[in-house]
Amino acid sequence: MIRDGFDRLYIPGSSIKGAIRTAIAYNLLSKDQTKISTIESTLARKLGSIDKKKIANDLFMANLFSNFALIYQGQEVLGETSPQNTDVMRVVKISDSSPMILNGDYNQSIISEVVISSYFTQDEVNLAKVKNSPSNYVEMVHNVKAEFIFTLDKNDTEGMLSWFQHKDNIQFPQSIGAIIDICKKFAQAQWKHERDYWNSIGNSQNRNLDNIREFYSNETCPYDLRLGWATGMMGTTVDLLFSTGLRKNIRNTCCARPAGDYVAPKSRRIAIDEDGKIKYPLGWIKLEVL
Repeated sequence: MIRDGFDRLYIPGSSIKGAIRTAIAYNLLSKDQTKISTIESTLARKLGSIDKKKIANDLFMANLFSNFALIYQGQEVLGETSPQNTDVMRVVKISDSSPMILNGDYNQSIISEVVISSYFTQDEVNLAKVKNSPSNYVEMVHNVKAEFIFTLDKNDTEGMLSWFQHKDNIQFPQSIGAIIDICKKFAQAQWKHERDYWNSIGNSQNRNLDNIREFYSNETCPYDLRLGWATGMMGTTVDLLFSTGLRKNIRNTCCARPAGDYVAPKSRRIAIDEDGKIKYPLGWIKLEVL
C-alpha cells in the first residue's frame, strides 16, 4: 500500500488507470485473431533478443493507444507529435482514491505474510509448492472501501475523445459504462484462469488450498477489476490471449529468477492468515458507480 503526507492509506489513480489500460488492450486484441497470431509468431521468433521492456510497446501497445491522428475542428493537427500527445488514454482521467479511513469492517490495515505459489507433478498429480523463503511480510488493507473520480473527456463533439481518429480504424470505447464492461470481461477471463489453476492442484506438504478453491468456487467472477503487485502476469499483461507455451516462455524470459523445475508463475502471490493457512488471493475489487 501507499500512504499520503498525513500517513493515510490510499490507492494511486495511476494504478487504477494502468489496470484499465490493460483491460482495454485485452479487449481490443481479443477481437482480432490475426493480430494475435502475428504477435505470437514475432514473440516466438525474437523473444530472447528483444529488449523485454519494449516488447509490448513495439508489438502492439503503441498501435492500440498511440497510432492516432489528432483532428481538431475538422483539421488534422500537423507538425511533430509525440506518442504521449497521441495516446488516447489521455481522455481517461482517474483521481487518486480518497484516504482509506478505518470504518467498522472496512479498511483494516494488516501486516501479512505473502508467498509465491507453484506446483510440482508427482505420480501424474499436481501438488502444491509454496515458496516462502525468504518470508515476505507486506502491509495490506483488508476489505478496502474507497472512492475515486473517473472522468472520460468526451462531451459529445467537443470533448478530447472526438479529436482522436485511429489510423487503422480501431474503435476506442466511447463511454465510462463501456470501459467498466470491458474491465468486467477481462476480470472474468482472469477469474476463469485462476479458478482452473487452483482446481488443478492438490494439497501437499501441509499446504492446504481449500480456502483458495472456496474463494474461486463460482464460475462467474463477482469482481470488476484486479489491481496491484500481487495480481501476477495474467492481471498486468494480455498474456491470457497467447498459447500456454508462449506464456511460459514469456514468463521465463521476463522474470528475474528462473523457475527451476517448478511450473511456477513467479508473480502469483497469496496471503497467509495468522494461523499460517493459505487463505487470500489478492487484488480483486468491485466497482460501484455513485
